[in-house]
Amino acid sequence: MILSRSRLEILSKWPHLASYWHFISATVLTVNNYPEEIPILYEYFIKDTAENQQKKRTLQIQEAIFKSSGLCGLPRVINSLTSLKSVIPEHLKQREMIRDSERNYQTDGSQLFSKVYGKVTQRVLGNMRMAYPDLPYYATNCLYGPLFSPTEGLEAKETCMVIVAALVPQNVKPQLKGHLKGALNCGATQEEVESVCELTKLITHWCEDDKNNKSNEEITI
Repeated sequence: MILSRSRLEILSKWPHLASYWHFISATVLTVNNYPEEIPILYEYFIKDTAENQQKKRTLQIQEAIFKSSGLCGLPRVINSLTSLKSVIPEHLKQREMIRDSERNYQTDGSQLFSKVYGKVTQRVLGNMRMAYPDLPYYATNCLYGPLFSPTEGLEAKETCMVIVAALVPQNVKPQLKGHLKGALNCGATQEEVESVCELTKLITHWCEDDKNNKSNEEITI
């Protein structure tokens, strides 16, 4: 187990992330492939959440995990959401789709992409197009549109923080650089962005230590 009570207390008191630490942590655990830790995280924070805020915070953690699928892959997200579902009380479970299956999210995706990348939007799209012609379409119409743009669970700023948390463990520096700036463009403060990075690095360090310990045990056997 990675998330001991003392570690959870550290995360819950993380500077500048009082309203965000729970879904940022869930994102990092998902990217690092630790779905079994998600219920521990959820049960810790939900018990101290005001009753009138429990539905909102439950949806936040579900949306954060779901939105990370465009960055770390669907299998890990399925496993995390399935693990989370096992501990969500019936009255807090999401029964209806957030996204409208009949809606065209193309405009929403383009607007969010432009908000994130600001004055370098066209340059980024051009570089993606040169890398592979389908990339700009996929990014704006499939990721930024239906996946990232809905704000019922997470606002644009919060989604950008999730994206940063999903990128840090993957060591993808060019993308992380763009999204650090993108989070600021969408309303996050410099302190919040830095705190997301530091919290992410700490949880990832815990995960790596756990994997190393398990590897050593296998070698010993």
